[in-house]
Amino acid sequence: IDPGPEDEAHYQALMAALGGRAVTHIFVSHTHRDHSPLSKRLQAATGAVTVGQGPHRPARPLREGEINPFSESSDLSFVPDITLGDGESLSGDGWALSAVLTPGHTANHAAFALEGRDILFSGDHVMAWSTSIVAPPDGSMADY
Repeated sequence: IDPGPEDEAHYQALMAALGGRAVTHIFVSHTHRDHSPLSKRLQAATGAVTVGQGPHRPARPLREGEINPFSESSDLSFVPDITLGDGESLSGDGWALSAVLTPGHTANHAAFALEGRDILFSGDHVMAWSTSIVAPPDGSMADY
């Protein structure tokens, strides 16, 4: 879940942590550059499919002449191989994750519930060190 930024040291650490284990799915909670960009490289290395709520998009239509100030911090190229809607699940050998759509921080933000356990992978919708940033047009306080 959320492989992270396209950063060589981060990639090497992630590959070392995987220790050659099979990766079948790469779940992405949202498309900010600290969450999704490494998914392309990880997918190429493992053959895994990417899973998410959808590509990056503003939470509301841009106004005439408005430029999305968050385009620099967003991974505009990420398009998941599998798009999950709210409550839809994917499963593998010994695991199942259900999508819990949580727009607000970004329009395409999703959390993933580990079925059979009281565990929710929340991305940036809940953070222990800070309040989640909800800034239009990237995010929407009404959706949050």
